[in-house]
Amino acid sequence: MKRIILSFILVVGALAGRAQSDGNEVLGRWVNEQKTSKIEFVQEGDLYVGKLVWMAEANDASGKPKTDRNNPDAGKRNQPLVGSTLISGLTYANGKWTGGKLYLPKRGIYANCSLSIVNGQLHISASKGMFSETKIWSREP
Repeated sequence: MKRIILSFILVVGALAGRAQSDGNEVLGRWVNEQKTSKIEFVQEGDLYVGKLVWMAEANDASGKPKTDRNNPDAGKRNQPLVGSTLISGLTYANGKWTGGKLYLPKRGIYANCSLSIVNGQLHISASKGMFSETKIWSREP
């Protein structure tokens, strides 16, 4: 009987570890299709967030870092884009990260966001009202 209970505990523990590692599959750096931006996913508590860590054109014409000039929060408009959080609030379950928000700095708007990894590629789906779009990113080599 003790062996059965021990075996059960080991199996449940292994499955719990696998679920955690699957959720952590998104962690690390990803590059967009045009190779102009990189985001890094990190875990903050039970949530996953994506931060902009590199842009091909990170500086404006005067050589200064591009800022979040369209942010609806006026206090954040002078902050550099590189280093800002673009994806927040994601939770992991059943092979997907859902319930997140994607910030679009060019427009200064937020959209609902979910992620999945298909054949090693990150599918970022965003929706706002009736509109939705999916972008495919690759893991940084």
